[in-house]
Amino acid sequence: MCREGLAAAGKGGGYSRDEKVNLIGITFDANQVMDMTVARDLIVKSITVLLDIINSNPKNKEYFEVFPVTAHITDNKIIGGVPQTPPVPDGYIWSVSAKEGKISYYTRDPYERFGPRFDVHEETFEEAQRIVNQQKRLEKE
Repeated sequence: MCREGLAAAGKGGGYSRDEKVNLIGITFDANQVMDMTVARDLIVKSITVLLDIINSNPKNKEYFEVFPVTAHITDNKIIGGVPQTPPVPDGYIWSVSAKEGKISYYTRDPYERFGPRFDVHEETFEEAQRIVNQQKRLEKE
């Protein structure tokens, strides 16, 4: 995901009782300030790339509780860049997370170290993917 300006900053996961993977999580730091469009595009790409890598190898079936793997087992998060100078731009998204097939967008004051986080929007992975694909089609026209 380096091409997208994302750097992996953490990982996580979970296993079922029969020791098969049932949760995969990766946290990324973005080197850009995000708005809703950028955040949606990055989270959809990060999940799509992860799923493509896992599902492209049939040998992975033995390691996963459900195969092919879907967005519902991902727990990805992207933390956006901080604007160089105040004020915070309109539509600023501090982070976006995807868990169990739902994508949540958050904002906060990036200059306040321990400030509160505020929910901005929530949608399913499928809805986000549909919006990203529509935007790509419009850009080609």
